[in-house]
Amino acid sequence: TQVMTLEFNSYLERYLWPFFDGEKASTAHMLSIALLINEKVRDGSISAWDTIAKGGKEKFPAYFERVLNLWGSGELTLREKTHVLQFWINCFQSLEQDFVRDCCLRLTGLQSWFHLNDLHRNKLLANNKRLPAFWKKVQKKYAEPKTTGAKHERNFMSELLDEFLAKVEQFGGSQDPSTEELSYLERAVELVIDLIDQLPTRRFFRPLLVDKHFVVRFRGSKVAQLPEARLINQLLGILRYYENFEIDDTTGSPLSRREITDLHYERLQLLQRVCFQEFPDDESLRKIALANVSALDTREALQKNFGTLSLEALKTLCAKVCYLDVSKDATLVAMEKAAQAAQDAADKAEAEKEQVDPQTARPKKKRKKKVRTEEEQRFRDLLIEILISRLERPSLQQDDIEKMPLYPTEDLIWDPNLVPEEHYAGDYALALPKLNLQFLTIHDYLLRNFNLYRLESTYEIRGDLQDQLPRMKPVRDEDGGTRFSGRARMALPMQGLEVMNVRRPKVGETVPAEVRAEVRFCLTGVLPQIRGEWDQLREHDVIF
Repeated sequence: TQVMTLEFNSYLERYLWPFFDGEKASTAHMLSIALLINEKVRDGSISAWDTIAKGGKEKFPAYFERVLNLWGSGELTLREKTHVLQFWINCFQSLEQDFVRDCCLRLTGLQSWFHLNDLHRNKLLANNKRLPAFWKKVQKKYAEPKTTGAKHERNFMSELLDEFLAKVEQFGGSQDPSTEELSYLERAVELVIDLIDQLPTRRFFRPLLVDKHFVVRFRGSKVAQLPEARLINQLLGILRYYENFEIDDTTGSPLSRREITDLHYERLQLLQRVCFQEFPDDESLRKIALANVSALDTREALQKNFGTLSLEALKTLCAKVCYLDVSKDATLVAMEKAAQAAQDAADKAEAEKEQVDPQTARPKKKRKKKVRTEEEQRFRDLLIEILISRLERPSLQQDDIEKMPLYPTEDLIWDPNLVPEEHYAGDYALALPKLNLQFLTIHDYLLRNFNLYRLESTYEIRGDLQDQLPRMKPVRDEDGGTRFSGRARMALPMQGLEVMNVRRPKVGETVPAEVRAEVRFCLTGVLPQIRGEWDQLREHDVIF
């Protein structure tokens, strides 16, 4: 409310931006500008960037760099960082503004590839004839960045992803994360989605995201398992969809079904070569090296093959196949040390127990297999899930769309993250596609519009239900059933539902060709004009 009052009094136009000094501005001054820009974008009544463009857009690069410095200074609280994330989301959603675009695209350029795994970077450079020449120029310029701006252009995105992954592990240590912590993680995932669903930022940022295995590690965290993290998991689903979007990141052209299959086979052949070269004496890995692809690329088969491997073998496969070197990732190193410490503590406790009561101690030859601790099992499960997500048979978008229901289910109708309430004020993220000036392909544009249209119709259906249900006055009877003591104009309780016929699926499909059902309802006691409306129902009319 206070921010709305400041916006109503033109605080940004009259004071904050005219008196902004890139060298002397205080932290409060910079955060106030970010908050006012966020408020203008949320309100949507006027362009949020007109004030900046008319009041001196030449000062925006200095302001943007100061915000980047402020993020890494350690001075901001978690709530302030959440507001800064919202500001960056608004910036990357406004790339049509030239002064915003110049600042944003510098952070997602080729120079961020300094933080890629060497094997991954060499493969990407070999696949594109133009990139090696640009990479040599980038190496000369950014090998030892001298200015603060150059350091941000090279390191900021990688450090930001590392911070997000570190925070999600940190917040997972508490059983009940606060609202501020969840809001921070939601905005973090939303920012990554906005970076990857636009071609100008996706081109060089996606390899970095793939290297970090961001989605798998987020979903495998303790926070993501909590019921309060439902919105985070929905956002991660959108991020996973765009991470695997069927498009060539360099050219921007859509990939055909054959090209997607070829890429999938290439990844599995790399796995088989690594298994054959690195583990020639391991019988289980030798089976992987000699297996055919169709027997290997399902989740169940991969889980069965990787579940018996040692931790060192999993780490080697992650480094060679998934381009994830555990020893170079601070968060994974901390997880490995915690797992090792827990295992050492468990072994020590077992040894002390045997020393205290040597008569009941088991002989060494009958000693049971070492039991894994919870920390070690979680670390193993994470590495296995990373391998599975990399090697699993891809699900094609066209097949997923065909499985999507046209009409909403109960879970969708009453989900405020997908279909917001009337009083939604933009204070939290929504798991919805965004319509802006940047789309990956025409298919992406059509699918976003289809999803929004589907959710809009869901909102109307929910409004009808909210209007009719109170009139029906539902109550629970003594037997636990639902009884309606009221009456509504176009709502009647069902007397029964019976499926009459289910036809076999057509060739190449998995759903029934036709399902016929009989719905029974009673019009006794209904007014004549309402009965006439019910009698006017015809084929293809939709009722719910």
